[in-house]
Amino acid sequence: MRQHTAPIFVNGDQSWAAKHIQFGEKNYSEQWLQNLIHQHPKTLPIREIEPAFSDAIALCKELETRSGYCDNVLVNAKGYLTIVECKLWRNPEARRSVLAQVLDYAKDLAKWDYQEFERAVLKARRSFESSLFEIVQRGEPDADEAEFIDTLSANLRSARMLLLIAGDGIRENAEDLLDFLNTHTRMQFVLAFVEMPVFQLQADEQYIVAPRVIATTRELRRYIDIDTSATISEKPQPVPQAAKSISEEVFYERLGRNVETGVTDQLKAFVSGLRQDYLIRPKLGRGNTLSLNLKSDDDRFNFASILETGQVTHVGIVDKTGAAGDQNIGIDYLKKLTNLVDGEFFDGGASWNWCVRKNGAYPMISDYLAKEQEWKDAIHQVLMQVQRMENDSAT
Repeated sequence: MRQHTAPIFVNGDQSWAAKHIQFGEKNYSEQWLQNLIHQHPKTLPIREIEPAFSDAIALCKELETRSGYCDNVLVNAKGYLTIVECKLWRNPEARRSVLAQVLDYAKDLAKWDYQEFERAVLKARRSFESSLFEIVQRGEPDADEAEFIDTLSANLRSARMLLLIAGDGIRENAEDLLDFLNTHTRMQFVLAFVEMPVFQLQADEQYIVAPRVIATTRELRRYIDIDTSATISEKPQPVPQAAKSISEEVFYERLGRNVETGVTDQLKAFVSGLRQDYLIRPKLGRGNTLSLNLKSDDDRFNFASILETGQVTHVGIVDKTGAAGDQNIGIDYLKKLTNLVDGEFFDGGASWNWCVRKNGAYPMISDYLAKEQEWKDAIHQVLMQVQRMENDSAT
């Protein structure tokens, strides 16, 4: 059972609860939610769903397509498109049709080129702008026009977009979602359900929005790969490969522009081997640029942050092993990597920032992959040392 409890505000010796707005009451309708998202796109938890689509700029409401009108259309300065359908799920008709509706919008948009999309957006805005990029540049002055147009054009062709169904009380089950997705396997979209509970403060026009991601297609695809007939065994089993998100694909594409030919494929194979052998999970970072973190299965240790530029950092590993009981485990790990890449161990300032450098900069991923087995062994040694230390402390 999912419930949203109202936030409690405390001011000195006074406290009060914000009022949970029930959509459908008074003026709180689908249109109200649509306007809220258009005026405040940061209310959408896009970074938590697909980081490549984050920092979205509201383009328009009611974008006309062959299948109907898209409630909200957003895009970021890199050319990644988000479509939002606002629904009050108390409406029985919404439960039957909203999934098919938003997927039809994606299908329609995939038939457009950049110029057709631009004309439709400008028509929906009914404003003074002369181009789509003019809107984007107003929100992101440093945007690159050529990159934006090329990326958005490619994303339209492949329907590589983020589809959000936003509303209250979303409770459609996973099986129904998968039934719809099975008929749209050629498109590269990610679809997510987002609950948008809104709480009113004491002032009439002040609100708190507490968005929550209920489910995404990536999570559901992982779910259907589970073999429910398998029995528990002490024998190690092959680790299923997690489906790559669009953002992870984008990370590898950007990385490929900054490293030598073949390095990207070598990194993918290395990451796959770490997952199979030591349950190391690739996890996207949440900074302004995309990065790929190599995390332990319990999420405590980050063995590398690989930036889209190709540089590699190791911040935090010393503090994390220290929190586990021995800071020297992290220090020894960094010193081994220093030797692997013929670099320098940097231990200035806060220990969180201790890292490996080479010629005054972070080493490139190709430096580490040239000694990938030794790197893999160093990661394994950290895991074994932590496990032995924790086993000793438990006895």
